[in-house]
Amino acid sequence: SLRCAFDKLGATDVKEREKLEVKRFLNRLLGLQLEQQSLLFDGFTQALTAVIAAAKRDGNYDEGVADISGSSVTLLAKQKQLWCDPVTGAIAGSAKVQVDRGVSFEQALEKLRAW
Repeated sequence: SLRCAFDKLGATDVKEREKLEVKRFLNRLLGLQLEQQSLLFDGFTQALTAVIAAAKRDGNYDEGVADISGSSVTLLAKQKQLWCDPVTGAIAGSAKVQVDRGVSFEQALEKLRAW
């Protein structure tokens, strides 16, 4: 049962479940019987899907790092540091860029002539 699986994870208390990090949660799943792993992982993925859907709906979803591509990418403002991880020193920053994902007039004219 779900209650039994939470007991084995050491997360019977709601406050304990809230403190459980995803990495630790997934590692602890490995110590459970397959049936319990499946039950908890299904619940986890359903909850995660709901949280992501709500964040997207509310405009708070961040897809993370993405490659920027186009026929032209221009840096408009230098990167500014937003945050620095105190443990690893990794820096999170932002930069203002202009991306042209269209085609040049010449390329459009070539496509028109070839059509």
